[in-house]
Amino acid sequence: RAQVPPILFIFKVGSSSMKKQLIREALRQLILSLGIFALLFLVLIPIEIVHPENGLLHWDDSAFVIGIFASIVGTAYVLTIRNPNNYFGFYGGIMMSVLLSVQFWLNGQIDMTILYLCIFTPFMVRSLVSWRKRLLAPVSDKAEEAFVPAFLSKKGFILSQLIAMGLLTADYLFITYCVNHDTLADQILMKTIGGTVIASSFLANFWMIYKKNDTWICWVIFNLSSIIYFAILPQPNIFLIVLNAVMLFINGSAQLAWLRVTPLDNFGWAGDYEYMSRIDDRYRAFKEKQRQKYYLIRIVNLFH
Repeated sequence: RAQVPPILFIFKVGSSSMKKQLIREALRQLILSLGIFALLFLVLIPIEIVHPENGLLHWDDSAFVIGIFASIVGTAYVLTIRNPNNYFGFYGGIMMSVLLSVQFWLNGQIDMTILYLCIFTPFMVRSLVSWRKRLLAPVSDKAEEAFVPAFLSKKGFILSQLIAMGLLTADYLFITYCVNHDTLADQILMKTIGGTVIASSFLANFWMIYKKNDTWICWVIFNLSSIIYFAILPQPNIFLIVLNAVMLFINGSAQLAWLRVTPLDNFGWAGDYEYMSRIDDRYRAFKEKQRQKYYLIRIVNLFH
């Protein structure tokens, strides 16, 4: 049987107190997201005033403004689902996906509009339904039925990589022959990075439905690829580089949060039970040594 870790919130399943707590948490994360972007603009606005030639902020561009709202809601969404029991985050995720589809439409990116509106938004809805149904279902005595974070199996991981390569290849061919109308040898780096962005975001949204830790690995790859993509543009987009750097940190923190509540026998391709148990024992031993060292220093300081 799987070893199910303590959930972040322990309430009677389906009770109003649980829902209220999850809603309050989602609202707190929205406020935190607003604070993050307020701090970001406190840094960027003075830079824009001093160096307007950089073109960091485009308030006269409707697509840019909509993108800001999408980013704020999207950040709140990620911060909320760091708690793998809080399905309310997906309401923000759905709103983010719709707003981004509008932004891409205004920018004339029809392919990205279709991707977000017709694929990613339904993925978000499916995730919401799946998480909510499993959380509010009657408690089962069978631990293996618990809907907790897990890694893909080895076969699932290999299949995921094959799908990623297929998506990357399809996007490369589409951009080459349908958008740029050039050859396969032209703009190899740009097309490869762009395909990586598409493939990683697709898999991240899909595996989120099943609460797989691989989701966050995909999002980290997405952010790293986006940073490179916007940096190698003929006119680098500094704002989107900074934004993806912030999201890289947030998505990484979400990965760590999920790892803390992932049962040792749910690591799939990342390691079997015995291997993860050894790592867990070493980590606990390290933390204990750090704790003892901390108290020893405090005791020594008392006599000085």
